[in-house]
Amino acid sequence: MTDSTIANRIQRFEPGELVALYILDASNFAGGPTFYFTSTDLGGAPIAFQGQDYTPIDFEATGFEYSGKGPQPRPRIKISNVNKVAQAAAIEFSDLLGATLTRMRTFGEFLDGGSNPGNHTLPLDVYTVDRKSSQNSNQIEWELASSLDQQGKMLPGRQIFKNFCNLRYRRWNGSSFDVSAVMPCPYAGASYFTRDGVATTEANDICNKTLSACRLRFGQHGDLPFGGFPGIGAL
Repeated sequence: MTDSTIANRIQRFEPGELVALYILDASNFAGGPTFYFTSTDLGGAPIAFQGQDYTPIDFEATGFEYSGKGPQPRPRIKISNVNKVAQAAAIEFSDLLGATLTRMRTFGEFLDGGSNPGNHTLPLDVYTVDRKSSQNSNQIEWELASSLDQQGKMLPGRQIFKNFCNLRYRRWNGSSFDVSAVMPCPYAGASYFTRDGVATTEANDICNKTLSACRLRFGQHGDLPFGGFPGIGAL
């Protein structure tokens, strides 16, 4: 939804310069970087918005427009390969497939240092890097896809269980607990229970992934981070 400030700006006879800012987030890879860039060149200096600098680079972005009919847009971005930065990132991080690209659009007056700085943008465009469509010594081109328009993507994105938590519970390695980096259970208490809910030692601490096991650890009236959906009905 467009906020009222920027909506009023659009309706002016001369709305001013529209600035597009891009965030390429490759944190889906271990150690993956996040790039902040723009195609708007205001004298060669970075453009600052809400305290973040966006570096002007030579690139082209097309295909973001919605037609209202047919499939979701599949934008393309072409980035200059002259300095080999894009090529190095593509080589190290599997062509950046699965990285998230966000396009923000705002007016020059809302930029840091503008006449009316503020956090006002048009609705964000968020896409996933779906494939690298071409590469040569001059440029690299990627094709993007919306979250609902990716090959093999099905809904729902995860199975929904009524009485089973899909968070990953800690494991005792002999000296300490190993905690998963992906969907970890936040429990870090010093009470340990067996799969049957009986008090035990660290080495035998196992969660059976049920709501009752969650209550044992977080309390009968505590905030439960239960990863299931106890409120759903059976079909």
